[in-house]
Amino acid sequence: MKRVKFFSITAALYFCGCIFTIPREYLPIHKDGRKIPLYEFQDKERGISRIYHKYRFYSKVYERFMVTITHTRKQKKLSLNFRYRGDDWIFYDRIVVMNDKKDRMIWAVHNLDQNVDILKRGVTMEEIDLPLKYEQVVRLERLLKNGQEVKFWLRGQEDVIFTISDSDRLANLDVIKYYKQLDLISI
Repeated sequence: MKRVKFFSITAALYFCGCIFTIPREYLPIHKDGRKIPLYEFQDKERGISRIYHKYRFYSKVYERFMVTITHTRKQKKLSLNFRYRGDDWIFYDRIVVMNDKKDRMIWAVHNLDQNVDILKRGVTMEEIDLPLKYEQVVRLERLLKNGQEVKFWLRGQEDVIFTISDSDRLANLDVIKYYKQLDLISI
């Protein structure tokens, strides 16, 4: 009887999409012999690797505000990806990230720098990937660490504000911490 319940629950979770899997081409990263919650995708043709937090694979909220690392053997780059998915266009031209301590970062962006697409009838997607300079990385880290509540605001034709959950905030801090410790010679 217990086996039947176990298999029933497992099947229900599987078919409703509650169990997530990380694609095989994303390799887990180990540090000091321990697996950390970061995964690497290697593009062998272009000679670059991209590093993401595991939240990328199962959190719909995290994908709206996601810090990622792109690197080669000689160079590393941290980027901040903003994604809006909804039923109306925003055409944002300004992005504000702020915490509850009134610390903020502001980016002016152009619509031509964004990836804008219609996914299906009534569902639009606007996305931009902003490369960060080291000073911006340090400032973003401070902003995420010091605030208990962090929000980002996409301003444009319409405005939308999203609150970043505490687990998403900590996930982005994990990526920033790994980026700062990334030793290119050992790659």
